[in-house]
Amino acid sequence: MKTKTSTQKFYLKTVIIFTLFSIVFPSYMEAQIEFTPSNFTIVLRSNTGFLHNPTGTNPNRYRLTNYTYQHVAMWHNTQIDLLDEHTFYFKMYFGDSTKSGRISDGIAFAMHQLPTAGLIGGSDMVGQDMAYGGIKPSFAIEFDTWNNGNIEPGNFDHIAYLKDGDMKYLAYSRIQDAYAKVGNNQWYEIKIEWKRTNGQNGNAGYDLITSTVENVTGVLVERLKMHFPKLSDLVSTASPTNSRITWGITSACGASTNVQEIEFLGVVEPPPDTCTLILIDIDGNGKIIETKYECGNKVEINISLTDTCCKKFIHWIDNFGKIISTKPQDTITLNSDSVLIAIYEKIDFVTYTVFANPPEANDAFPYTYANVSCRANVNYGNMMETTFANDGWEFIGWSVEPNDENVFINDTTGIDINPLCKDYTITAHYKKKELPPVLDVKFYIRASKHPLTDPTRRNYRVPIFIKADEYVSGSMIDSLIIEIDRRIFYPKRVDNGDMSLHFKDTVIKMTFENVTVPELKANEEKVLLTIRGDVLLGEIDSSEIKIDTVVFAEDLSEKPDLIHGFITLDICVEGANRLVWFDYSPEVIVKNNPVTGGVLELQCKTIERGSYSLEIVDMLGKSETVREFTVSASGKRIFDFEIPISNFSSGAYFIIMNTPSAKYSTKFVIQ
Repeated sequence: MKTKTSTQKFYLKTVIIFTLFSIVFPSYMEAQIEFTPSNFTIVLRSNTGFLHNPTGTNPNRYRLTNYTYQHVAMWHNTQIDLLDEHTFYFKMYFGDSTKSGRISDGIAFAMHQLPTAGLIGGSDMVGQDMAYGGIKPSFAIEFDTWNNGNIEPGNFDHIAYLKDGDMKYLAYSRIQDAYAKVGNNQWYEIKIEWKRTNGQNGNAGYDLITSTVENVTGVLVERLKMHFPKLSDLVSTASPTNSRITWGITSACGASTNVQEIEFLGVVEPPPDTCTLILIDIDGNGKIIETKYECGNKVEINISLTDTCCKKFIHWIDNFGKIISTKPQDTITLNSDSVLIAIYEKIDFVTYTVFANPPEANDAFPYTYANVSCRANVNYGNMMETTFANDGWEFIGWSVEPNDENVFINDTTGIDINPLCKDYTITAHYKKKELPPVLDVKFYIRASKHPLTDPTRRNYRVPIFIKADEYVSGSMIDSLIIEIDRRIFYPKRVDNGDMSLHFKDTVIKMTFENVTVPELKANEEKVLLTIRGDVLLGEIDSSEIKIDTVVFAEDLSEKPDLIHGFITLDICVEGANRLVWFDYSPEVIVKNNPVTGGVLELQCKTIERGSYSLEIVDMLGKSETVREFTVSASGKRIFDFEIPISNFSSGAYFIIMNTPSAKYSTKFVIQ
């Protein structure tokens, strides 16, 4: 068997394929390396443009700069060990020179062994050091898009290796084979490798290799390679006993405005060792499965009994008889190849007990059936549903614990358990029978009559009356439905209960719910509720007030008598214009909420003619009228307005539409 030592690392196997440049990631990625802001120590200098996830779709992407003289250093909180091999993958965006001319200054990958709190290089008004300049001891790989005179290799975009924050390069190469600038509004794939060398020809040590995608062919090309015989040649404080370093990204903009971004794709190391786990008798019939997993990682074990009758899981043991787990499903950690055996015990008899819930609903329970042989079939039928229920209780259903695939519950016929292989607890559930109260009373509900009514009346009252032949107190009406022609009367509110309106052709169906019945003496008539609304000059001159349906909260000994009313107008309306429309409800709508452009865009829906006004009210109650208009019977009903609001400060406001009969308001925000 193969055993992992305590110094080895554990990994999560992951395969990632990037189709943009035809790069395939290796098969093993460090599970602990993540790239959210909490994984970095981020240091900013004069940088208000730094932004995590600028597109809102990629949590591994960061905008580093977007204006002049901005600096950023991002130090990852997970160090790497220089004694191991590592490969870093990035995508970098260097800007768009077609928009801003020359672009500056670039992005750097930096390494050091210093405290990261507040660590950032360079100076405020210089971008050429990319925020790593002066950090010592350190090593940096810069991707430079600006010519900085004699300290750089030439007037072309390049990769350079630099040590201890000194701008004098150790080695350099063009970023791409083509001579075009990389600030061409394109993303570039970057790979940085730290690899051990085998020591042939005296070349022991490490190689640092930086590669980018060739701009024309799309092929990943090695750009710059440098050999380091010992770790201190990279970072002067590093050694075989002090080999862990901090790594990160730095970037800066000098005098040239530029957007620079980076996307972290991953950190890759060599694959871990693989262990084998063999599970024996997972189904109770000798089934064996074999699992491969990464040594030292957690692995799931579980049984899958195909025949659970007369078998009960006890524990898992290894091939030496040691108990590993007493759970049929568990997660364990093993560092070597292992064999686990599922152990069961034989069951000869089972017990099941029947309870009533609540207990007082059935005096026959609890009842226990003991020493029932395994594999026996049980069918209760409906013997307990009605025969043994106590008076005043109603059966509502069964429940079984444990409820598994062997249990079939039918609330009409009872419970089938087939086969019966374990102990069960069965419960019959009951509820108290609820008998609604019965009112031995006769109600009369009457709609009022309104002859010769003025067709221009507003907030007109239409009372509905109620009477009973016996004394009544504390009664409620669940629902009351009244119908009226909407060309004659349009309801607006009611003083008792809740009102909702439903339209069908020219009829309004008013539904009133939760209506309180007033205290009534025998044969005393009182107002049940009053409907307020507008009398209209429509296409007809009369309408019935029809009481369609009434439902009381209590059961009644007799059906109520429903007496209809009516409304008639005192003028002829043939050929007249309508005063109110019914296709919609009146409202004022803010079309551009929140308001950002200095103009408030409104839509006002009206249903009656007359004078209207619009006013803006702030949170302190201060109001200002901003528009007045008139609605005629033959004119338009919906109005669109653009209201200048540049004289209003930012904050929350209400826009109020004052109509001839009511006010309608909507809240909006000025940014």
